[in-house]
Amino acid sequence: MDSLVEAYQQTRNANYLATCGYTLAIADFIHTFSEEVRLMWPIPLSSVKVLFFVARYYTLLHLGLSAMYHLRSGLTPGECTRAFVQLFISSSMAVLSAEVILYMRVYALSGMNKRLMAYLAIQYLILHGFALRFTTKILVSVRFEPSPIPNLPCIPIYIDRSAAGIVFCLSLASTIAIMAIMVYISRRQYRDFESSLISLFFRDGVLYFICLSTLTCANIVSSNVAPPPYKFITLEPQVLSHSILATRMLMHLRGWAERDLTRGASHRSVWDIELSMMCRDPERTNPLSTHSEVPAGGRAEGTDHRLDNPGILEGRDDGGYGIEKSRDCERSE
Repeated sequence: MDSLVEAYQQTRNANYLATCGYTLAIADFIHTFSEEVRLMWPIPLSSVKVLFFVARYYTLLHLGLSAMYHLRSGLTPGECTRAFVQLFISSSMAVLSAEVILYMRVYALSGMNKRLMAYLAIQYLILHGFALRFTTKILVSVRFEPSPIPNLPCIPIYIDRSAAGIVFCLSLASTIAIMAIMVYISRRQYRDFESSLISLFFRDGVLYFICLSTLTCANIVSSNVAPPPYKFITLEPQVLSHSILATRMLMHLRGWAERDLTRGASHRSVWDIELSMMCRDPERTNPLSTHSEVPAGGRAEGTDHRLDNPGILEGRDDGGYGIEKSRDCERSE
């Protein structure tokens, strides 16, 4: 009986933390809804817009599925197992959709590098493929037993801790890898540029990395050393943080584009200006470029060093920040 009381207290604490995650997600949704309407609703339909709304609104559905597991009591072992399986499948879908946005940001930062796109696709499929495999092992291993006391919450008796630890290690590896690629691209291609867009990319990426890696490390530790009710104590905060940070990063980029487009007196978009510069200079093929070349070892004088093509931010479906150069140059001519 003492062990049951202890397990109940642990489960209650884990459910309280999950409830804190619900509160954070709902508060973030309410706080950013006006920005969503202003920044995301007017842009044309594109893959980026679809991913944004999938990541943002699936979170609300996930909250309901999570509450069905964490906040209900008096369920049978079979009902607890079904609720647990639904929660884990929903968590995987939420993380997968949010990480696609993160991968697309890095692809856009690279200037739509096709080789990098192929690598990112392979990395995404391999890491998350293995993660789904071990997630299946978790779902098969979880066990609940009938409670001698009525109206208790679902208390797991056994969970495959090795499989859980591997899933979280793979998630951490994905986060570290994408952060390392972002830093490498920033240092290699944009080291000498004074760009508010690159600063925004880097700042949001670092925040995403710190938050997600911290929560993932906490899950790795808890899945290996904590009792069963605490195995996934920070799972809900991690899943919800994925969606919150991914959608906020897109709104930040869209807000940057809106401010940049309204900063001057001209009605021409900065994308039109950048396109005309590219057409005049055939050597400039990187769609994430400034108005003039930067000489080796220094900065070009008289340039504003700003990135002026918020393609992904304006809702275009060109992969982020690029447009096929030859086609648009011919059209402009």
